[in-house]
Amino acid sequence: MQTVIDGVKKQLPVHKIYLQSTVKSVVKTGDHSLVTLAMTDDKQACEKHTTDMQIIAKNVIFAMPLRLIAESVQFQPALPVAIEKAFSSTPTWMAAHAKFFAVYDEPFWRNNGLSGSASSRVGPLVEIHDASTFEGVGALFGFVGIDATTRISAGDELIKSMAVSQLIRIFGEQAGNPIDIKLVDWSQQAFTATTTDQVAPTFHPNYGLPRNISALHDLGWYFAGTEAAVENGGYIEGALEAAEKAVRIAVLDN
Repeated sequence: MQTVIDGVKKQLPVHKIYLQSTVKSVVKTGDHSLVTLAMTDDKQACEKHTTDMQIIAKNVIFAMPLRLIAESVQFQPALPVAIEKAFSSTPTWMAAHAKFFAVYDEPFWRNNGLSGSASSRVGPLVEIHDASTFEGVGALFGFVGIDATTRISAGDELIKSMAVSQLIRIFGEQAGNPIDIKLVDWSQQAFTATTTDQVAPTFHPNYGLPRNISALHDLGWYFAGTEAAVENGGYIEGALEAAEKAVRIAVLDN
């Protein structure tokens, strides 16, 4: 996936890419929209400084989770009540979950005739897979089967320790010597999840945009996140589907 990101980045002028920035508001002014960004400068050793910057855009395409848009971005004119309600009630896929990685010098389990894949109900990891690189570095990743609230209570270090112990039980003593350990908890990432996303849906949600979304197209506002996709919402394919549709509609509108 990083190669896809790098490929898109190469197509964009460097001065058009704004990192460490958060969209605060989008205001329709005549034929354009005024987008206000909160720019964070963390180069200072002691503290971070935030300043606002404004961009004038004919069209605005959002690739954010719909629920996050409704909660964090101020719109003028305001989103229609039905659309805001639909956005707020759309779960962000996998936002309540966490993924654990254990990295090794090599995928030692293959030498022992093991695939690196496992399902388990003894330990924090419920689903484990081989995530090794083509360059030879070994990696095992697993989805953490503990809910977000319990993960916060337990703390990252306890979950990491229990996960390594679980890998030792499944793959042998060599699993106890990782060269690196990572725990990514999407529920704690401000640009992925809201507090409502702490509880995972019990089934795959029905994704897609509300029927009256064309009212926002008239303002030059389009939505291309994976939760906006009808057929593959929540997946990478859904992100591609929603992006293609958003761009197509934006071109037709203009």
